[in-house]
Amino acid sequence: MLRSSVSVLSATASARRMHFIDIENLVGTGLPCESGVSSVRRAYDLVVGGTTGELVTVACNHKAASVVGFTMGLSGAQLQRGSGPDGADLALLAVIRREVLKGRVRRLVIGSGDAIFARELSDLRHLIDELDVVARVGGIGAELYRFADRVHLIEPSGAEFAVHLEVAA
Repeated sequence: MLRSSVSVLSATASARRMHFIDIENLVGTGLPCESGVSSVRRAYDLVVGGTTGELVTVACNHKAASVVGFTMGLSGAQLQRGSGPDGADLALLAVIRREVLKGRVRRLVIGSGDAIFARELSDLRHLIDELDVVARVGGIGAELYRFADRVHLIEPSGAEFAVHLEVAA
């Protein structure tokens, strides 16, 4: 009896999506302001169908952490910090690797257009059932585009972001 309830819990946990967002990449600046972060969050939620009940991890550099942490933290997101070249990407990759290898997630959404995700996760792709990418229009590397199951593009429009296109990769 205990064994079957544990397997049900594992199946439920792995069926849930996990979101990994490089907010600097999606906003388009290393020092995003609160309105930029909020606009990206609204556009992101729109293209992925919301994140209620799902786990969200957001990464940024140390200088942006207070703005990003406050703005994204209000929605329950976990904040990771990483500075320097690819700092936010590497912080997210460490969490993704841990979660995938422990079998906690098989459905991922990556909020970034950086090709580093395709390169660094290629050895784990067989463990990922579903991989969506949310990126800025014109801001996704070809390698990541091919690596994903689905790509959702958002486009800046003044202070707001608009959903531009959804394509199957």
